Amino acid sequence: MPVMTAESRRCTAALVLAALPLLFPSAVADAKADNAAYERNQKLLEAEMRKQEVDNPLLLPEMLPAYQAVRKEWTNLLTNGTDGRNPNDLKTLRTALDLRLFTLSTPLPAKDLGIALTTVRREFKRAGTGIENASRKSQFRRLLFDESIPRLKKMLTGSFMSRSMAIELLADLEVVQRNPINPRIRLEFHPEVDDLFVEILKDPKQSDSVKTRVTNSVSNFLQKTDIKPTVQLPIAIELVREVGKEHSSVGYQDSLLWALEEFSVARELGDNERALIMDAAATILADPDRDIIVRCHAAGVMGRAGFDNRTRFDATAWMSARLTEELFVAFAQAKPADRANRKWQNCAAHVLRCYRHWGKDERSTNEPGLPKGLMNRAPKNQAVNDAFVVVEPLLTEIFSGQPGRDAAASLQALGDWIEKNQPPVMTYDTNSPPFNVN
Repeated sequence: MPVMTAESRRCTAALVLAALPLLFPSAVADAKADNAAYERNQKLLEAEMRKQEVDNPLLLPEMLPAYQAVRKEWTNLLTNGTDGRNPNDLKTLRTALDLRLFTLSTPLPAKDLGIALTTVRREFKRAGTGIENASRKSQFRRLLFDESIPRLKKMLTGSFMSRSMAIELLADLEVVQRNPINPRIRLEFHPEVDDLFVEILKDPKQSDSVKTRVTNSVSNFLQKTDIKPTVQLPIAIELVREVGKEHSSVGYQDSLLWALEEFSVARELGDNERALIMDAAATILADPDRDIIVRCHAAGVMGRAGFDNRTRFDATAWMSARLTEELFVAFAQAKPADRANRKWQNCAAHVLRCYRHWGKDERSTNEPGLPKGLMNRAPKNQAVNDAFVVVEPLLTEIFSGQPGRDAAASLQALGDWIEKNQPPVMTYDTNSPPFNVN
């Protein structure tokens, strides 16, 4: 993507908007061939999932009558629990889980599937509510999820919907639930949850569409509680590897970035101490061959993912301002009908979220990963504040859906600021290389 020159910035805004080339790169023949091969592989994976739905159904005809025979026992057991020593209790639990979970692997109408998923989630949430002893309650919930995990793993080999539902439920496997009366009680997930996220992301037999569901579940997982860095890192490493892959779809890259911005861990542990999420986002932000919405989202990640006292803000503010210039020119050059596409507003929102918080709770400093937004993380940083002053008017123009009469002056002001204020050191982290400024 070409960078605006000093000469072009001195032109009138009308000439700037008319003369600059469109800011979306065209792929060369080799890249097209690689993209085609990647897409063919994804289609083969999707076809295999459809085949599994027909050839290896998980819900068998005998499971419904078996469940009906123990329905009352299941209702009682779900409330009052079991230690698993009674074989009849174990049989009841396994019979109920077979029906409940494997029903989610069948091609149901959307409404019925939603009801089935809600039923499982409600039962998981209320499991052990009749047990007063906290230790006994967590032991029962651990047993329930110990039995659920093998069934969820089977679902991960089935149809797309089967895999999606299994992944959706991973963030519901809370062995110790949050207690609103006693906030000191820490929410704990089943210990295999994070391992399964990593396994699915690593698995070459899982399509990007399935892994997209993982990114959604990981976001829910991280939003529920402060996950320890040692648990966060293996998942973050796989997400970073995935977002660095060539040829994946814009939608998949975007979903990976949504997950990455939820991580509070700033860097790897041990001797390396690499700022792995910031490194990935910085590479994408500066890459002219990436789609503009992915680059804008990467900017958002740099203002929202985990940070610490080795994080630097000047270069990120400047790079995000330069990206805003590219974004606005592309928006202004688009046909009026194309400007109605929400991608422009989404791009602007990502850049805005780089600088600012999105909700009032994101200004808090009480939890790891907070606050969000460069202006909250470095409120006295002149480069950050000055960048936002010249960026905000153009983001507002994009949100409005069309360039207004002040757009030319705003674009010129942004260009002048970029030209005069590039930081002498373009590093965003003391342990990382500088931005690639081309």
